Amino acid sequence: MSNINATPVFKLRQGKPNDSDIKYDLIKISEPYNGVLHDFSEKTVRNLFSQYLGDLKYARLISEYNVSNSTKNGIVTYDVSYKLPSSRSASKHRITLETYNRYKQSRG
Repeated sequence: MSNINATPVFKLRQGKPNDSDIKYDLIKISEPYNGVLHDFSEKTVRNLFSQYLGDLKYARLISEYNVSNSTKNGIVTYDVSYKLPSSRSASKHRITLETYNRYKQSRG
């Protein structure tokens, strides 16, 4: 099954992803989980990030990666870093998602 929101390979410049392509894909991976994560389900998104970056590493489009997360006050923050083969330093992104709070009331 392919992700229809992912960046198509034929649209990559010279067949290699750049920093913006990977960041866009990470955001698209995390979008469906914003506001629906429960307190202990942050591993789901972390595993999806790891699988995506692992596939890029297997295809030799990145050389290394690291995914970590922290939870504070109903907010899950994912710190994602990866290194493109052509760059010397790792690219770092911080993606923040809200957890589901059944007591949160919407005010209209």
